[in-house]
Amino acid sequence: MNRIIVEVAIPTRLDRYLRRLYPVFTQGVIEKMLRTGKITLNNNKVQNNTRVVNGDEILILSEHKSEIISVEKIVSSKATINLADKLLNKYLLYQDDDLI
Repeated sequence: MNRIIVEVAIPTRLDRYLRRLYPVFTQGVIEKMLRTGKITLNNNKVQNNTRVVNGDEILILSEHKSEIISVEKIVSSKATINLADKLLNKYLLYQDDDLI
């Protein structure tokens, strides 16, 4: 189980707080995890628009923490560079050393 103690200056929506912590999670994944009780706030099942405040406790099941780690390994900087090079070569219309 992944336990997070919320630290925010002003009340923030739970889904937005989680997106900041785990950018690899999509909105759909967060909403599904909330609906199924995989993410709880102060040991209660809540909706994505619930506001979190300082000291609130978010619990995420451990299986999803491992998913977060595996997704971060897949989306490495090397993979990003390779994808950018592939896209650049695919859509490159003209190249000249004398032209910017």
